[in-house]
Amino acid sequence: MLSLIGANCREQGVTVIDFDALPSLPDRPLVDAFDLPLTRTTALLAAAGLGDAFVMLRKPSELSDGQRYRLRLAQAMHMASDSPCVVLADEFGATLDRMTARIIAANVRKWAKRSRCTFICATTHDDLLEQLNPHVLIYKGLGDAITVHHLDADSPLSTVNHVLLEHDLALEPATLADYTCLAAFHYKSSHPAAVTSGFRLVHRQRTVVGRYLKRSSEHTIVGVLLRTMPHLACSLRDAATANRYRGLSAKASAAMLNREIRTIARVVVHPQWRGLGLAVALVKHAMANPEPGTVYTEALAAMGRVHPFFDKAGMVRYERPPRPEHARLLDALRHVGLEPYTLASPRLVRAHFADRDAAWNLFRRELGRWYRAGARRSRCTAVEPSIDTMLTAARDQLLTQPVYYLHRHDS
Repeated sequence: MLSLIGANCREQGVTVIDFDALPSLPDRPLVDAFDLPLTRTTALLAAAGLGDAFVMLRKPSELSDGQRYRLRLAQAMHMASDSPCVVLADEFGATLDRMTARIIAANVRKWAKRSRCTFICATTHDDLLEQLNPHVLIYKGLGDAITVHHLDADSPLSTVNHVLLEHDLALEPATLADYTCLAAFHYKSSHPAAVTSGFRLVHRQRTVVGRYLKRSSEHTIVGVLLRTMPHLACSLRDAATANRYRGLSAKASAAMLNREIRTIARVVVHPQWRGLGLAVALVKHAMANPEPGTVYTEALAAMGRVHPFFDKAGMVRYERPPRPEHARLLDALRHVGLEPYTLASPRLVRAHFADRDAAWNLFRRELGRWYRAGARRSRCTAVEPSIDTMLTAARDQLLTQPVYYLHRHDS
C-alpha cells in the first residue's frame, strides 16, 4: 500500500522521503553530522529527542537502536525542511520496545503538526494510535476489507499532551534522592547543594520488574526538577533585578536573597522520554508553584543556547555581553564571515577557508594573538600551539557562556 501511495505522489510531483531508506550519515559526532550551523543542528537533534550533551558527541555507530531511530527522524526533519513533502515509514516502530515506540510516535506527531510535511506510516502495533493521532486512519484486518476513517485530529480526546501527560504521567513533589535516579543523564556530574524543594514526573504504569513481581508501588521517574538556595553573587542577577540586592551589608543581602529567591539548579529528563516538552512542563509547574515568600525564580543554564526550554516555559533570558578579551577575536570571526558557533567544528572552520588564503592568514593571526594573551594571563609557558589546540580553547571559552533566566512571581 505504501509503495502505491509513494508512486502516486511522485507522479504528481510531490517529494517523497522513504523513512526506511535514508542515506547513511558520516560516522562522526552527531553535532557535526548535518553540515548545518551548530544552532540548527542542536535544535534538530533536540526535536528528535537527541538533545543530550553526551549523545550529541557520539557517532551514529555508537548509538542504541532507539537513538538510531531518532536519528533517522532528525534526518527526515532535515530533508523535509526545505519544501512540502511526504514521508513514508513501513513497519513503523516495529523494532523498538513499546514505550520508546510510543514516545517516538509522539515526537513524529509533534513535528508533523508544525511542519509542511505529511507522515504516512504502516504498523501492526495499534498501541501507537493515540500518539500518532492521525488525520486519516486506514485499517486493514484479515482478508480484503479496508476501512478509511477521517478524524478530527484536534479533538481533546486524542491530543499528545492529553495521552502522555494526563493519563501516563503524574507531577509530584521530589527530593534529592529522586534526582539521584537520573543524575547520570545530566551533563553536570556534581549534585546540587542546599536543595529546598523539587518536582518529579512519574510514569504511572508499573515498571517491567514491578509488573512481573506484582509490586504495585514500583513506578519509573522520567523527569526531575530541583530548587536550591541562590548563590550570593551573580552579576546577571544584579542587572536583571536593577541591583535590588546591592548596597546592603553582606548579612542583610544574604538574608534577603535567601528569603526572596529560589534557583532552579537541575532539570533532567530520562533520555527515552525526551522531545515531548517535559522539561518545559516541569519548569512551568515550578513557576506556578513557588515556595512561600518567593519573589523570583532564577536559573543559570550552561546549555541555554542549545536547549532554550526555559524560554519556552516563559522565563526571561539575560545574556552576558562578551568579555573585553574576547571582543577582538569575535570581530575577526565576523570579518571573515564566520559565526562563533562554527568554532565547535574545526572541520567546518577549515572548509570555510578553502581557497581563501588571505582570510585564513588573518583569522589564524588573530586566533594566535587571542591564545597567547590568554596564556600570559594564566602564566602558561608560551609554546606555539597547533591550530586545533587554539580552536578548542576558543570553543571552550566563547561557546560556554551560561544564560541567566529570571521569573518574577506576581503575588
